[in-house]
Amino acid sequence: MKYNQLSQQNANLQAKLDKSHQRYYQSLLFYVRFFSLFVHETEIESELLGILYRLLDGQKQGKSGQATFQMNPKILAYQLTQAQKLKPKSLLHFLCVVTFWLVIALCVPVLLIPHLQLNVGSLLLAVAYIWGFGWLVTRPFMMRFFLRLPTWATIVLTVLLWLILFYPLILFPIISPTTTDPIGFSRLIRFVVLALIIILILGVYLYREKHQTHKKE
Repeated sequence: MKYNQLSQQNANLQAKLDKSHQRYYQSLLFYVRFFSLFVHETEIESELLGILYRLLDGQKQGKSGQATFQMNPKILAYQLTQAQKLKPKSLLHFLCVVTFWLVIALCVPVLLIPHLQLNVGSLLLAVAYIWGFGWLVTRPFMMRFFLRLPTWATIVLTVLLWLILFYPLILFPIISPTTTDPIGFSRLIRFVVLALIIILILGVYLYREKHQTHKKE
């Protein structure tokens, strides 16, 4: 079954839950989205579909969500996502996407503003830091640490981790001013590279649109 079909079926079943079971499922959904950052979305929706059927069965029997699964939503979400395993390919894809948009975001102002220059060494250090940090925070021991935290602490720590992830943008002098006036040839190179970046972004956008269309079919 396709992702969109699973998502729609999940939404239809969720509408049948009463208020207490809705609260349990919404709490579960929050933690599932958190723990499943590198798990394929179709696999997660399929698991959530099974959860909804069990919740509806428990609701008919007069059982709460906690009584149905014998665990709180955070533990259930962890077990649900860890059963799918963290795929190295998914982690690699995520880090490549972050790196791609980071490089684009840094190159565009340098190309548009003549008196700015890109420090390649600092950029490479920043990318290496982001990849190392991304690998570290997705280790199983980090996931188990999150399990011990209350909901508010999980949210706060998540925000802090995202801030720390992009801290090298401030720490490293990736972009710096230059007093050298660009020559005509340099301006031409800037224009060509900027045009290539725009074409690349359009290509990525059109590819994703086409991919999403195939999913819906």
